Amino acid sequence: MAKRPVKKPEYPEESRICGLIFIFQLIAVLSAVSIVYLTVASYVPSIKAIASTYEEFPVICTTTLADDSVENCTWLSCFEWCLTKSSGLCMQIWVSVRQNGTELAFDQCQNQVEKSCTTEDLIPTHRHLCRKDQCENLLGLFNCTKGVCVNVTSAMTCNKFTNLGHQISLKQRINCQALDGFYTCTASYCMEILKPYSCDRRCSDMTVHDPQGSQIRNVIVINNDRLVMAGCHGLVSDRPSGEVMWNPASDPGEILLVSCTHVGNGSPDGQLLAVDCVNASLVQANYLKDNFSLPTLMSAYQNSIINRRLPSAPQNNRQVPLENELTIYNRSKLLVNLEFCVNTLRDECREFFAIHGRDGRDLRSPARFPCYYAPDKNDSVISKFNRNKVIFDFALSAAVPGVLFVFSCSCLVLCTRIVGIGPDAHMQIMGFRRTAELKMEASNVEAELLPNDSSNRNGKKHSSQQRPDG
Repeated sequence: MAKRPVKKPEYPEESRICGLIFIFQLIAVLSAVSIVYLTVASYVPSIKAIASTYEEFPVICTTTLADDSVENCTWLSCFEWCLTKSSGLCMQIWVSVRQNGTELAFDQCQNQVEKSCTTEDLIPTHRHLCRKDQCENLLGLFNCTKGVCVNVTSAMTCNKFTNLGHQISLKQRINCQALDGFYTCTASYCMEILKPYSCDRRCSDMTVHDPQGSQIRNVIVINNDRLVMAGCHGLVSDRPSGEVMWNPASDPGEILLVSCTHVGNGSPDGQLLAVDCVNASLVQANYLKDNFSLPTLMSAYQNSIINRRLPSAPQNNRQVPLENELTIYNRSKLLVNLEFCVNTLRDECREFFAIHGRDGRDLRSPARFPCYYAPDKNDSVISKFNRNKVIFDFALSAAVPGVLFVFSCSCLVLCTRIVGIGPDAHMQIMGFRRTAELKMEASNVEAELLPNDSSNRNGKKHSSQQRPDG
Protein backbone atom coordinates (compact mmCIF):
# COMPACT_ATOMS: atom_id res chain seq x y z
CA MET A 1 0.00 0.00 0.00
CA ALA A 2 1.49 3.29 -1.06
CA LYS A 3 2.18 5.83 1.62
CA ARG A 4 0.09 8.89 1.60
CA PRO A 5 2.10 11.95 0.63
CA VAL A 6 2.99 14.23 3.49
CA LYS A 7 0.98 17.36 3.29
CA LYS A 8 3.17 20.37 3.06
CA PRO A 9 2.33 23.34 5.25
CA GLU A 10 0.15 25.82 3.49
CA TYR A 11 2.26 28.71 4.75
CA PRO A 12 5.84 27.39 5.26
CA GLU A 13 7.31 30.82 5.96
CA GLU A 14 4.92 31.35 8.86
CA SER A 15 5.87 27.95 10.35
CA ARG A 16 9.54 28.81 10.25
CA ILE A 17 8.94 32.18 11.87
CA CYS A 18 6.89 30.62 14.69
CA GLY A 19 9.56 27.97 15.25
CA LEU A 20 12.34 30.54 15.51
CA ILE A 21 10.33 32.70 17.91
CA PHE A 22 9.65 29.64 20.09
CA ILE A 23 13.37 28.72 20.18
CA PHE A 24 14.41 32.25 21.11
CA GLN A 25 11.77 32.41 23.86
CA LEU A 26 12.89 29.02 25.22
CA ILE A 27 16.54 30.13 25.31
CA ALA A 28 15.57 33.36 27.04
CA VAL A 29 13.56 31.56 29.73
CA LEU A 30 16.18 28.87 30.38
CA SER A 31 19.05 31.36 30.55
CA ALA A 32 17.06 33.58 32.93
CA VAL A 33 16.31 30.59 35.19
CA SER A 34 19.96 29.52 35.15
CA ILE A 35 21.06 33.03 36.09
CA VAL A 36 18.71 32.97 39.09
CA TYR A 37 19.99 29.53 40.16
CA LEU A 38 23.67 30.41 39.64
CA THR A 39 23.25 33.54 41.73
CA VAL A 40 22.91 31.33 44.80
CA ALA A 41 25.03 28.39 43.67
CA SER A 42 27.94 30.20 42.02
CA TYR A 43 27.92 34.00 41.92
CA VAL A 44 27.56 34.73 45.63
CA PRO A 45 30.10 32.06 46.76
CA SER A 46 32.53 33.12 44.03
CA ILE A 47 32.35 36.79 45.00
CA LYS A 48 32.86 35.77 48.62
CA ALA A 49 35.91 33.69 47.71
CA ILE A 50 37.43 36.39 45.51
CA ALA A 51 37.01 39.00 48.24
CA SER A 52 38.34 36.71 50.99
CA THR A 53 41.78 37.19 52.58
CA TYR A 54 42.84 33.53 52.40
CA GLU A 55 46.37 32.96 51.22
CA GLU A 56 46.70 31.32 47.81
CA PHE A 57 49.65 29.14 48.78
CA PRO A 58 48.85 26.13 50.99
CA VAL A 59 50.31 25.49 54.41
CA ILE A 60 50.27 22.31 56.49
CA CYS A 61 47.42 21.32 58.81
CA THR A 62 47.69 18.56 61.40
CA THR A 63 44.52 17.11 62.91
CA THR A 64 44.53 17.52 66.68
CA LEU A 65 40.95 16.56 67.53
CA ALA A 66 38.13 15.10 65.46
CA ASP A 67 34.71 14.91 67.13
CA ASP A 68 32.17 12.83 65.26
CA SER A 69 29.38 13.95 67.56
CA VAL A 70 28.67 17.31 69.14
CA GLU A 71 26.25 17.86 72.00
CA ASN A 72 23.36 20.32 71.58
CA CYS A 73 23.83 20.33 67.83
CA THR A 74 21.27 22.39 65.93
CA TRP A 75 20.40 21.79 62.29
CA LEU A 76 22.20 24.94 61.19
CA SER A 77 25.43 24.03 62.95
CA CYS A 78 25.17 20.51 61.58
CA PHE A 79 24.99 21.92 58.08
CA GLU A 80 27.82 24.29 58.85
CA TRP A 81 30.21 21.59 60.00
CA CYS A 82 28.98 18.82 57.66
CA LEU A 83 25.98 16.72 58.56
CA THR A 84 26.32 12.96 58.87
CA LYS A 85 23.24 11.73 57.04
CA SER A 86 23.22 8.25 58.57
CA SER A 87 23.45 9.20 62.24
CA GLY A 88 22.41 12.85 62.24
CA LEU A 89 25.51 13.87 64.20
CA CYS A 90 27.72 16.84 63.61
CA MET A 91 31.36 16.38 62.69
CA GLN A 92 34.03 18.87 63.75
CA ILE A 93 37.73 18.68 62.98
CA TRP A 94 40.26 20.82 64.84
CA VAL A 95 43.73 21.31 63.38
CA SER A 96 46.99 23.05 64.11
CA VAL A 97 48.33 25.20 61.28
CA ARG A 98 51.98 25.73 60.37
CA GLN A 99 54.15 26.85 57.49
CA ASN A 100 55.74 24.33 55.15
CA GLY A 101 59.02 22.77 56.17
CA THR A 102 62.22 22.26 54.19
CA GLU A 103 62.58 20.20 51.01
CA LEU A 104 65.58 17.90 51.30
CA ALA A 105 67.56 15.77 48.82
CA PHE A 106 69.49 12.76 50.12
CA ASP A 107 72.26 11.66 47.73
CA GLN A 108 73.84 8.24 47.16
CA CYS A 109 71.37 6.26 49.28
CA GLN A 110 71.69 2.47 49.44
CA ASN A 111 70.21 -0.39 51.45
CA GLN A 112 66.85 1.35 51.40
CA VAL A 113 64.01 -0.32 53.27
CA GLU A 114 60.47 0.79 54.08
CA LYS A 115 58.49 -0.16 57.12
CA SER A 116 54.74 0.47 57.40
CA CYS A 117 53.45 0.97 60.92
CA THR A 118 49.67 0.85 61.23
CA THR A 119 48.84 1.95 57.73
CA GLU A 120 45.39 1.75 56.25
CA ASP A 121 46.25 -1.63 54.73
CA LEU A 122 46.67 -3.18 58.18
CA ILE A 123 43.34 -1.96 59.54
CA PRO A 124 40.22 -3.69 58.17
CA THR A 125 37.68 -1.43 56.55
CA HIS A 126 34.77 -3.41 58.01
CA ARG A 127 32.89 -1.63 60.82
CA HIS A 128 30.93 -3.61 63.38
CA LEU A 129 27.67 -1.73 63.98
CA CYS A 130 26.45 -2.60 67.44
CA ARG A 131 22.99 -1.16 66.81
CA LYS A 132 22.57 -3.86 64.15
CA ASP A 133 23.67 -6.69 66.48
CA GLN A 134 27.10 -7.01 64.86
CA CYS A 135 29.09 -6.85 68.12
CA GLU A 136 28.00 -10.00 69.91
CA ASN A 137 31.01 -12.13 68.89
CA LEU A 138 33.95 -9.73 68.96
CA LEU A 139 37.36 -11.34 69.39
CA GLY A 140 40.59 -9.38 69.70
CA LEU A 141 41.46 -5.71 70.16
CA PHE A 142 38.83 -3.20 69.05
CA ASN A 143 38.67 0.55 68.75
CA CYS A 144 35.04 1.59 69.33
CA THR A 145 33.36 4.95 68.84
CA LYS A 146 29.73 5.34 69.89
CA GLY A 147 28.95 1.68 69.27
CA VAL A 148 30.90 1.36 66.01
CA CYS A 149 33.89 -0.98 66.47
CA VAL A 150 36.92 -1.64 64.27
CA ASN A 151 39.24 -4.60 64.70
CA VAL A 152 42.77 -3.21 65.18
CA THR A 153 44.41 -6.44 66.31
CA SER A 154 46.51 -6.58 63.14
CA ALA A 155 47.72 -3.01 63.63
CA MET A 156 48.40 -2.86 67.40
CA THR A 157 49.96 -5.07 70.01
CA CYS A 158 49.10 -5.06 73.70
CA ASN A 159 51.29 -7.51 75.56
CA LYS A 160 50.38 -6.25 79.00
CA PHE A 161 47.30 -4.45 80.25
CA THR A 162 48.10 -2.15 83.14
CA ASN A 163 44.57 -0.91 83.76
CA LEU A 164 41.34 -2.55 82.62
CA GLY A 165 37.72 -1.60 83.17
CA HIS A 166 34.89 -3.83 84.30
CA GLN A 167 33.63 -6.64 82.13
CA ILE A 168 30.81 -5.77 79.71
CA SER A 169 28.36 -8.33 78.35
CA LEU A 170 27.65 -7.86 74.65
CA LYS A 171 24.50 -9.95 74.79
CA GLN A 172 22.57 -6.80 75.68
CA ARG A 173 22.27 -4.28 72.89
CA ILE A 174 22.32 -1.30 75.23
CA ASN A 175 25.79 -2.33 76.43
CA CYS A 176 27.04 -2.70 72.87
CA GLN A 177 25.88 0.77 71.83
CA ALA A 178 27.74 2.30 74.78
CA LEU A 179 31.17 1.01 73.67
CA ASP A 180 33.56 3.95 73.30
CA GLY A 181 37.34 3.48 73.52
CA PHE A 182 39.78 0.58 73.27
CA TYR A 183 38.48 -2.85 74.29
CA THR A 184 39.88 -6.34 74.49
CA CYS A 185 37.11 -8.77 73.64
CA THR A 186 36.61 -12.53 73.97
CA ALA A 187 33.43 -14.25 72.84
CA SER A 188 30.55 -12.15 74.17
CA TYR A 189 32.48 -10.08 76.72
CA CYS A 190 34.71 -7.02 76.47
CA MET A 191 36.90 -5.09 78.88
CA GLU A 192 37.94 -1.49 78.30
CA ILE A 193 41.67 -0.67 78.18
CA LEU A 194 41.91 2.43 80.34
CA LYS A 195 44.42 5.22 79.90
CA PRO A 196 47.36 5.37 79.88
CA TYR A 197 47.45 2.79 77.12
CA SER A 198 50.06 0.06 77.29
CA CYS A 199 49.60 -0.74 73.60
CA ASP A 200 52.05 -0.05 70.81
CA ARG A 201 51.67 0.13 67.11
CA ARG A 202 52.61 -3.14 65.53
CA CYS A 203 55.93 -2.09 64.03
CA SER A 204 59.06 -3.91 65.19
CA ASP A 205 62.04 -5.93 63.93
CA MET A 206 63.75 -2.83 62.56
CA THR A 207 67.52 -2.51 62.39
CA VAL A 208 70.18 -0.14 61.11
CA HIS A 209 73.02 -2.72 61.28
CA ASP A 210 74.07 -5.57 59.06
CA PRO A 211 74.57 -9.11 60.41
CA GLN A 212 78.19 -8.26 61.28
CA GLY A 213 77.06 -5.37 63.47
CA SER A 214 78.26 -2.56 61.20
CA GLN A 215 76.08 0.48 60.65
CA ILE A 216 74.55 0.38 57.17
CA ARG A 217 71.74 2.92 57.49
CA ASN A 218 72.28 6.45 58.72
CA VAL A 219 69.05 8.15 57.63
CA ILE A 220 65.53 7.47 58.92
CA VAL A 221 62.69 9.51 57.44
CA ILE A 222 59.41 9.37 59.37
CA ASN A 223 56.51 9.75 56.95
CA ASN A 224 53.29 9.48 59.00
CA ASP A 225 52.98 5.73 59.74
CA ARG A 226 55.71 4.86 57.26
CA LEU A 227 59.45 4.68 57.95
CA VAL A 228 62.04 5.00 55.19
CA MET A 229 65.55 3.87 56.24
CA ALA A 230 68.61 4.08 54.02
CA GLY A 231 72.37 4.37 54.07
CA CYS A 232 73.12 7.71 52.42
CA HIS A 233 76.78 8.49 51.76
CA GLY A 234 76.23 11.70 49.84
CA LEU A 235 75.27 15.15 51.04
CA VAL A 236 71.89 16.11 52.43
CA SER A 237 71.02 19.42 50.79
CA ASP A 238 68.16 21.85 50.44
CA ARG A 239 66.38 21.18 47.14
CA PRO A 240 65.62 24.71 45.91
CA SER A 241 68.94 26.30 46.82
CA GLY A 242 71.31 23.32 46.82
CA GLU A 243 72.78 24.34 50.19
CA VAL A 244 74.36 21.52 52.18
CA MET A 245 72.39 20.82 55.35
CA TRP A 246 74.32 17.76 56.61
CA ASN A 247 77.41 15.81 55.62
CA PRO A 248 77.25 12.17 56.81
CA ALA A 249 81.05 11.98 56.83
CA SER A 250 81.19 14.56 59.62
CA ASP A 251 79.06 12.41 61.97
CA PRO A 252 79.88 8.76 61.11
CA GLY A 253 78.45 7.30 64.31
CA GLU A 254 75.12 9.09 64.24
CA ILE A 255 71.80 8.64 62.49
CA LEU A 256 69.75 11.47 61.03
CA LEU A 257 66.07 11.34 62.00
CA VAL A 258 63.67 13.71 60.29
CA SER A 259 59.90 13.93 59.83
CA CYS A 260 58.63 14.66 56.30
CA THR A 261 55.16 14.74 54.77
CA HIS A 262 56.21 13.11 51.48
CA VAL A 263 59.29 11.06 50.55
CA GLY A 264 60.19 9.17 47.40
CA ASN A 265 62.95 8.26 44.98
CA GLY A 266 64.26 11.20 43.02
CA SER A 267 66.55 9.49 40.48
CA PRO A 268 67.86 6.03 39.58
CA ASP A 269 71.23 6.72 41.24
CA GLY A 270 69.77 6.35 44.73
CA GLN A 271 68.61 9.87 45.51
CA LEU A 272 65.75 10.40 47.96
CA LEU A 273 63.57 13.48 47.80
CA ALA A 274 61.57 14.59 50.84
CA VAL A 275 59.03 17.40 51.10
CA ASP A 276 57.97 19.40 54.16
CA CYS A 277 60.69 18.19 56.52
CA VAL A 278 60.84 19.31 60.17
CA ASN A 279 62.40 18.26 63.47
CA ALA A 280 65.72 17.02 62.11
CA SER A 281 67.94 15.55 64.83
CA LEU A 282 70.89 13.22 65.30
CA VAL A 283 70.79 10.00 67.35
CA GLN A 284 73.71 7.84 68.36
CA ALA A 285 73.61 4.59 66.41
CA ASN A 286 74.23 2.51 69.53
CA TYR A 287 70.92 3.75 71.00
CA LEU A 288 69.03 1.79 68.36
CA LYS A 289 69.78 -1.83 69.07
CA ASP A 290 68.95 -4.62 66.67
CA ASN A 291 65.25 -5.34 66.16
CA PHE A 292 64.16 -2.11 67.82
CA SER A 293 60.46 -1.16 67.91
CA LEU A 294 58.64 2.00 66.99
CA PRO A 295 58.23 3.22 70.61
CA THR A 296 62.00 2.89 71.09
CA LEU A 297 62.63 4.88 67.94
CA MET A 298 60.12 7.62 68.82
CA SER A 299 61.49 7.90 72.36
CA ALA A 300 65.02 8.39 71.03
CA TYR A 301 63.68 10.83 68.43
CA GLN A 302 61.87 13.01 70.96
CA ASN A 303 64.93 13.15 73.21
CA SER A 304 67.24 14.00 70.34
CA ILE A 305 65.04 16.89 69.18
CA ILE A 306 65.77 18.56 72.49
CA ASN A 307 69.34 17.42 73.09
CA ARG A 308 70.85 16.84 69.63
CA ARG A 309 69.16 18.95 67.03
CA LEU A 310 70.78 18.96 63.60
CA PRO A 311 73.35 21.80 63.61
CA SER A 312 73.03 24.81 61.33
CA ALA A 313 74.48 24.74 57.83
CA PRO A 314 77.96 26.27 57.82
CA GLN A 315 77.26 28.42 54.75
CA ASN A 316 74.40 30.54 56.09
CA ASN A 317 73.56 29.17 59.57
CA ARG A 318 70.31 27.76 58.21
CA GLN A 319 68.63 24.87 60.03
CA VAL A 320 65.86 22.42 59.32
CA PRO A 321 63.10 24.07 61.37
CA LEU A 322 61.30 22.63 64.34
CA GLU A 323 57.57 22.19 64.01
CA ASN A 324 56.80 24.66 66.80
CA GLU A 325 58.88 27.32 65.02
CA LEU A 326 56.55 27.15 62.02
CA THR A 327 53.26 27.18 63.93
CA ILE A 328 50.73 29.77 62.77
CA TYR A 329 47.62 28.76 64.75
CA ASN A 330 47.52 26.12 67.47
CA ARG A 331 43.82 25.37 67.15
CA SER A 332 41.44 26.16 64.30
CA LYS A 333 38.33 24.55 62.85
CA LEU A 334 38.79 22.80 59.52
CA LEU A 335 36.20 23.55 56.84
CA VAL A 336 35.80 21.94 53.45
CA ASN A 337 35.55 25.31 51.72
CA LEU A 338 34.24 28.81 52.28
CA GLU A 339 30.68 27.51 52.18
CA PHE A 340 31.55 25.20 55.14
CA CYS A 341 30.57 22.06 53.22
CA VAL A 342 29.49 20.89 49.77
CA ASN A 343 26.13 21.40 48.09
CA THR A 344 26.02 18.09 46.20
CA LEU A 345 24.28 14.86 47.12
CA ARG A 346 27.34 12.57 46.91
CA ASP A 347 27.91 12.32 50.67
CA GLU A 348 31.31 13.98 50.37
CA CYS A 349 31.34 15.08 53.99
CA ARG A 350 31.60 11.50 55.21
CA GLU A 351 34.58 10.89 52.90
CA PHE A 352 36.14 14.18 54.00
CA PHE A 353 35.86 13.23 57.65
CA ALA A 354 37.34 9.78 57.01
CA ILE A 355 40.44 11.30 55.37
CA HIS A 356 41.03 14.32 57.60
CA GLY A 357 39.57 13.06 60.87
CA ARG A 358 42.51 10.89 61.97
CA ASP A 359 43.76 12.66 65.11
CA GLY A 360 46.11 10.01 66.58
CA ARG A 361 43.85 8.82 69.39
CA ASP A 362 43.99 5.31 67.93
CA LEU A 363 47.81 5.36 68.18
CA ARG A 364 48.16 6.10 64.49
CA SER A 365 49.85 9.23 63.19
CA PRO A 366 47.46 12.19 62.91
CA ALA A 367 46.40 13.29 59.45
CA ARG A 368 48.66 15.88 57.83
CA PHE A 369 47.52 17.65 54.66
CA PRO A 370 47.64 21.01 52.81
CA CYS A 371 45.20 23.73 53.86
CA TYR A 372 44.65 27.46 53.45
CA TYR A 373 44.47 30.11 56.15
CA ALA A 374 43.65 33.80 56.47
CA PRO A 375 46.13 35.99 58.40
CA ASP A 376 43.31 37.98 59.98
CA LYS A 377 41.10 34.99 60.86
CA ASN A 378 42.42 32.32 63.18
CA ASP A 379 39.19 30.52 64.04
CA SER A 380 38.98 28.44 60.85
CA VAL A 381 40.94 27.18 57.86
CA ILE A 382 39.77 25.55 54.63
CA SER A 383 41.03 22.56 52.68
CA LYS A 384 39.92 23.66 49.19
CA PHE A 385 40.73 27.08 47.78
CA ASN A 386 41.86 28.26 44.35
CA ARG A 387 41.20 31.91 43.60
CA ASN A 388 42.20 31.66 39.92
CA LYS A 389 39.85 28.74 39.37
CA VAL A 390 37.07 30.59 41.19
CA ILE A 391 37.55 33.62 38.92
CA PHE A 392 37.48 31.41 35.81
CA ASP A 393 34.36 29.53 36.95
CA PHE A 394 32.64 32.79 37.86
CA ALA A 395 33.42 34.35 34.46
CA LEU A 396 32.30 31.23 32.60
CA SER A 397 29.07 30.77 34.57
CA ALA A 398 28.24 34.45 34.11
CA ALA A 399 29.20 34.74 30.42
CA VAL A 400 27.41 31.70 28.98
CA PRO A 401 23.86 32.30 30.30
CA GLY A 402 24.33 36.07 30.07
CA VAL A 403 25.30 35.96 26.40
CA LEU A 404 22.48 33.54 25.61
CA PHE A 405 19.94 35.73 27.41
CA VAL A 406 21.04 38.91 25.63
CA PHE A 407 21.20 37.13 22.27
CA SER A 408 17.74 35.58 22.57
CA CYS A 409 16.14 38.82 23.78
CA SER A 410 17.81 40.74 20.97
CA CYS A 411 16.45 38.25 18.44
CA LEU A 412 12.96 38.60 19.88
CA VAL A 413 13.17 42.39 19.66
CA LEU A 414 14.43 42.05 16.11
CA CYS A 415 11.45 39.82 15.28
CA THR A 416 9.08 42.57 16.40
CA ARG A 417 10.71 44.88 13.85
CA ILE A 418 10.96 42.64 10.81
CA VAL A 419 8.00 40.26 11.24
CA GLY A 420 4.50 41.46 10.57
CA ILE A 421 1.04 40.39 9.42
CA GLY A 422 0.71 40.38 5.68
CA PRO A 423 -2.34 41.22 3.64
CA ASP A 424 -3.35 37.56 3.74
CA ALA A 425 -3.51 37.70 7.59
CA HIS A 426 -0.39 35.50 8.00
CA MET A 427 3.04 36.28 9.46
CA GLN A 428 5.82 37.03 7.10
CA ILE A 429 9.20 38.75 7.07
CA MET A 430 8.64 42.29 5.85
CA GLY A 431 12.01 43.80 6.58
CA PHE A 432 12.60 47.28 7.93
CA ARG A 433 10.01 49.05 5.75
CA ARG A 434 8.33 52.14 6.99
CA THR A 435 4.94 51.95 8.62
CA ALA A 436 3.47 54.38 6.13
CA GLU A 437 4.50 52.16 3.25
CA LEU A 438 2.92 49.13 4.92
CA LYS A 439 -0.33 51.05 5.48
CA MET A 440 -0.36 52.28 1.89
CA GLU A 441 0.26 48.75 0.61
CA ALA A 442 -2.55 47.43 2.79
CA SER A 443 -4.91 50.15 1.49
CA ASN A 444 -4.06 49.32 -2.09
CA VAL A 445 -4.68 45.64 -1.52
CA GLU A 446 -8.00 46.42 0.12
CA ALA A 447 -8.99 48.64 -2.79
CA GLU A 448 -8.13 45.90 -5.22
CA LEU A 449 -10.35 43.48 -3.35
CA LEU A 450 -13.39 45.82 -3.52
CA PRO A 451 -15.69 45.63 -6.63
CA ASN A 452 -15.44 48.30 -9.34
CA ASP A 453 -19.08 49.45 -8.99
CA SER A 454 -20.46 51.19 -6.00
CA SER A 455 -21.86 48.03 -4.45
CA ASN A 456 -20.54 46.68 -1.17
CA ARG A 457 -18.73 43.37 -0.69
CA ASN A 458 -22.01 41.50 -0.54
CA GLY A 459 -22.97 42.74 -4.00
CA LYS A 460 -25.73 45.05 -2.67
CA LYS A 461 -26.02 48.63 -3.75
CA HIS A 462 -25.93 51.47 -1.31
CA SER A 463 -29.22 52.68 -0.04
CA SER A 464 -28.80 55.99 -1.89
CA GLN A 465 -28.80 54.13 -5.17
CA GLN A 466 -31.78 51.89 -4.34
CA ARG A 467 -34.18 54.76 -3.79
CA PRO A 468 -35.32 56.77 -6.84
CA ASP A 469 -34.69 60.49 -6.92
CA GLY A 470 -37.25 62.78 -5.37
